[in-house]
Amino acid sequence: MACSFNGRGNRMKGDFMSNFLLVEELESFAILIRHAERGSIPSLTHGTDVLLTEKGKQDAQLFGSRLRDMAIGCTYSSPVPRCLQTIHSILDGYGKSDVPVIQSTTLGAPGIYIEDSDLAGRYFLDWGTTATVQRYIETGELEGFKPLISTSKAFLSQICTDLSAFNQNLIYVSHDAVLIPFISYFNDEYFDYKKWLTFLDGAIVARGRDTVSIIRDGKKREIAGGAV
Repeated sequence: MACSFNGRGNRMKGDFMSNFLLVEELESFAILIRHAERGSIPSLTHGTDVLLTEKGKQDAQLFGSRLRDMAIGCTYSSPVPRCLQTIHSILDGYGKSDVPVIQSTTLGAPGIYIEDSDLAGRYFLDWGTTATVQRYIETGELEGFKPLISTSKAFLSQICTDLSAFNQNLIYVSHDAVLIPFISYFNDEYFDYKKWLTFLDGAIVARGRDTVSIIRDGKKREIAGGAV
């Protein structure tokens, strides 16, 4: 089941498909990934309309083809076009056109961690995404953002609710600014300029009867009190 393909023009961090080896038989899971490779974002813009490259579309299709042996019941996507392109390309590779795609502002535009888009947006324009997200994670709060800890827990709760509602496995396609705070908090992981979340990388949330775990880079970490 293992795979290896490129993200930001480099080898993808880790081997995402090997993470599924850690999902137990009675667990359902949610795949949380960043969108596929996009074009360059123009300076002093949020780049909302920047679309996937052709390579990004091909990588997403390949990602989907390697999920064919898994039962995916529903997918969620940020409304931002490159995320929708990503999930549709994944489903093309998966080979089943009847899997629902639900757009969710939890995953972007603005994303679950944003309280005030105008205030938060100034940080992204002035500091850039990396510095803004780093500062938010370090302090747990930033003007225009919701509190990191309670919001991360709310995000996890929503994922668990979705898993219970569908009783099937799910895919979420989002952005680095949404997934990195979540992964950083629950996986105690540090991100900076040298180590960032590459395209089509992320984590798996696995839900058992009494446990919830996060799986990333071939390691499984049970979330204390996570079975919400």
